[in-house]
This record gives sequence, C-alpha cells and structure tokens, in this order.
Amino acid sequence: NNVSISANRGEFLTLLGESGSGKTTLLRIIAGLETPSSVEHITLSGEDITNYPPNKRNCTTVFQSYALFPHMTVFKNIEYGLRIRKFDENERKTRVENALDLVRLSGYGNRKPSELSGGQKQRVALARAIVTEPAILLFDEPLGALDERLRVDMQVELKELHDRLKITFVYVTHSQEEALTMSDRIILMRNGQIEQEGPPNEIFDKPKSSFAAKFMGTENIFSGRIIDQQGKNCLIETNGEKVSATWHGRENLAKGAEVFVAIRAERVELNPRKNTENTFNGKLSKTIYKGKYSDHHIDSPFGEVRSRVWDKNVYEEDEIRFSWNPK
Repeated sequence: NNVSISANRGEFLTLLGESGSGKTTLLRIIAGLETPSSVEHITLSGEDITNYPPNKRNCTTVFQSYALFPHMTVFKNIEYGLRIRKFDENERKTRVENALDLVRLSGYGNRKPSELSGGQKQRVALARAIVTEPAILLFDEPLGALDERLRVDMQVELKELHDRLKITFVYVTHSQEEALTMSDRIILMRNGQIEQEGPPNEIFDKPKSSFAAKFMGTENIFSGRIIDQQGKNCLIETNGEKVSATWHGRENLAKGAEVFVAIRAERVELNPRKNTENTFNGKLSKTIYKGKYSDHHIDSPFGEVRSRVWDKNVYEEDEIRFSWNPK
C-alpha cells in the first residue's frame, strides 16, 4: 500500500515483519512472480524491468524449502541455471566448482540431495543462486527450516558470503535476530506499509512507534503524556509518576500529547547506587532463570517492569529499587 523502496548496489537489505505484513509479496514483486495492481516502476541496475517476466530479470531467489531437484546430483542442481542459459561445458564446470567452494561444499558435487543435511541443502540452494552471477539475490526466509544452532551458524556464513560477493541481498524474515545480525539496513513492515526503516542499531534502540518497539523486543512499554519538553528531552507523566525520556517519534509533539515510554529490560538497573532521574520503588514478584541471564519481574507504579540481569546476583528482598538512564 503506497510502498517505495530502493536498495544500494551491494547492500544487505532486510524486509522484516510479522506474517501478513507484505514482505514476501514485495519480494515476489521484485522477482516478477507477482504483478502489483498499480506500480510506477521497478528498476534493476538502472534498467526498467516493470513488465519483464521472471526469467528476464537478472535476479534469483533462495527459498525456505530449498526447491532442489531430487533426481539430480548437487553438481547438476547448481549447473541447471547455467545450462538453461546455454553456457558452454567448460564455463559451467568452472562456475559450479567456484560456487561449491564459496559455500564450503567442495567434493559434494556427486551426491544427491537426499544424502545431505538441511544445512548442506541450503548451501546447495545458495550455490545454485549465485552461480549465474545475478545483480540481486532474493531470500525468502531461507533459514526457517533449520534448527537454532545451525541457523545461527548460517547467519554468520551468509554475512561473510555477502561481504565476499558484493551482490545486493534482499532478505525476508520475521526474526529480529536474523535482521539485526546480518543487515546493513532494515525495513520494518506492517499491514502492507513501511513502519520504520534504518540501520539495525537505530531500529533496535530508537523505535518510532509502540509497534516497532514491541516487535523489536522492548519488554517495558507504558502509556503517558508529555508535561514538559525541551527539544528531544521530555518529562512524561505515567500512572502518577514523572519519567524523564528522549523523544524518538516521527514528528515533534506538543505538551499534553499522549505517548508511549519504552525501556528495554537490559537497561533497567536493580538497586542502583545513586538516586538519579527515573529511580523508583517496587516489589520483586518473580525471577525467571534463562541460563545466560535472569529476568526479574517487578510490581511498580507503572505495572509490571522487567529487568534483565546478566550476572549471578540473587535478589531475595521483597522491596527493591530500580532505575534507567533517561538517554
């Protein structure tokens, strides 16, 4: 719905959003697999490809389902696009071997897909996509079928592969972790529109709406209103308490405007040594051990506040103070 995007040459651009937000539809429009009801233009490397069919667009797609031919060897699967494009045999062999080397599958050319693990199949799909040297690589949630450990490893490999190839990647995912780990820029989508776009640290630390804050994993969100404002520095009243905060919204608001205050759990300090701005009293209601960290739930004037603590401190007292930096 009235979406306009561009990707720089060699950029890793991620389309992030929940199911039904429009990210896969947008990817399919770029690939030529969907025809938008209204479009001004779609250009690739400066060429207008709006009316080109998929096979005439210099881009390839990597799918979550791998989509490998089960009766073909790994070599034949990767070679297929080159054969369709009528490359000669020597060129095909050289390119396939280079692609196998890039995805760390040298020596696997004679195996069938049924003899490979999920991660190896995904690498074959990657090799098949890059062997034709497209101007742009499209990824439709390619790591969704992998287990967590393999998915984390593949994130690093994909980022390294992008750095080596210098090809534009457009990557679709609903995983905040994948988007933050690999992207140069993230476009967060909602209901067929762009909610926010920017580099990962900006999307993570400076959400422009309550939806963006919630989607990027901000645990503490409270409603309030502005009672004083000096530039980006605001004083907010929420549930009878005054909170100092920094404004990151789309447009500047006047006094009295209703806003949301968002604080990530890891920014909430327990039992601070000094009473500074944004220091409040509460009651520790429960602690949930998560292995690498513990989540402490506090009953407070704002409702429940969550604090994420990365050390082994045990907070056994009922009454507890907590604070966070207004910045």
